[in-house]
Amino acid sequence: MSSVFFRTLAALVRIFPPHSIIWENSSPTGAITLALASNSRQEATFNDDVTAQDALIATQQASLTTELNTANEVLQAIPEQLDEMNELYSAMTGYNTGTNG
Repeated sequence: MSSVFFRTLAALVRIFPPHSIIWENSSPTGAITLALASNSRQEATFNDDVTAQDALIATQQASLTTELNTANEVLQAIPEQLDEMNELYSAMTGYNTGTNG
């Protein structure tokens, strides 16, 4: 990998001689300075996006947790409701009266 780096660096030196503005970093308009500023802006935007997504996920997680807890309560009540329906059916029809109550 280092040979690729050095070949790329040599190619850049041929294209942009060492006295070229591209190599200046002390200048506020140098290519490296501008690239670093661009990277900083992109990183800040990315971090803002991650923060917004984290907040959205937290909101959705809370909502889904509430919804799942409600569904769980409904599902847990089904056996008792079935027993009540069986008792009511037995009382109305006289069928299956000795099994549930």
